[in-house]
Amino acid sequence: MKFQNKNFIVLCFALIIQTLKIDATNKVEYDWFPSNVGGGGYITGLIQDPLQPDIMYGRCDVAGVFKSIDRGKSWSPINNGTIEYFHHSVDGFAISTARPNVLFRCSGDARGNRMIGAIHKSKDAGNSWYKVCDEADFFGNGPNRMMGEKIAVDPFDPNFVATVSYHNGVFISTDEGEHFSYSGLKDEPGCVIAFHPYKKNVLYVGTRYQLPFKEYLYPATNYNRPKQSKLFVTKDKGKTWEICYQGNELEFLDMTFDMFNENIVFVASSNGIFKSTDGGEKFYSKN
Repeated sequence: MKFQNKNFIVLCFALIIQTLKIDATNKVEYDWFPSNVGGGGYITGLIQDPLQPDIMYGRCDVAGVFKSIDRGKSWSPINNGTIEYFHHSVDGFAISTARPNVLFRCSGDARGNRMIGAIHKSKDAGNSWYKVCDEADFFGNGPNRMMGEKIAVDPFDPNFVATVSYHNGVFISTDEGEHFSYSGLKDEPGCVIAFHPYKKNVLYVGTRYQLPFKEYLYPATNYNRPKQSKLFVTKDKGKTWEICYQGNELEFLDMTFDMFNENIVFVASSNGIFKSTDGGEKFYSKN
């Protein structure tokens, strides 16, 4: 069974660890206890090594990325090579399912009416990082920090990596994240990017209604995008993008996929949970 867990939000690094118990009647119970991380801010996302389940990574808004090798009982910061202050405001991260030692992190901040950002890569399971892109902007300590991941590695092709930035659009890499190029969707308030885990070459990008803190980017208030969220999809590695959905009943804050039906998509929105049974063209509230 495959689990995709992210956006576990816990105040002040009070990360909670879960222990599963199954009694004679197959009733499932859970014991929870706090884990000592030793840092400040919010934990805004978790990912797990697909081959070594004892290894976990946590991203946060002000202290970078942390790593656990004992299923979350203890954590250590892994930020070697991230030298700028905004490199520790992590807006999204990803692990390669084919080569789990390869990790990516997106970081950024808003200063002086502009967004700044960077993508870093690690080839040694987070022990060291180096910058691979500074064209995409992110806001790791901003309003999108507790939402979906902003970078993803294709589960069918580990050389293909894609990221959605705060407002500069989508950037893609075809050489395992060594170089990135612009793929479109500039000025869209990107919030989550996700490869379909069971459909080859299908990549989604979800947006919010509006761009939060747009005055950082458009001091003259010349940002006139209609108040609509959108779900974009590409099936040719970012060469062209189509709109699956646009409307104002939900925002695409995070998304995941049904492992038994490849056409079912679940979306976390500010209005609750929504479900699509046609790959993202129509959504129905599941509140």
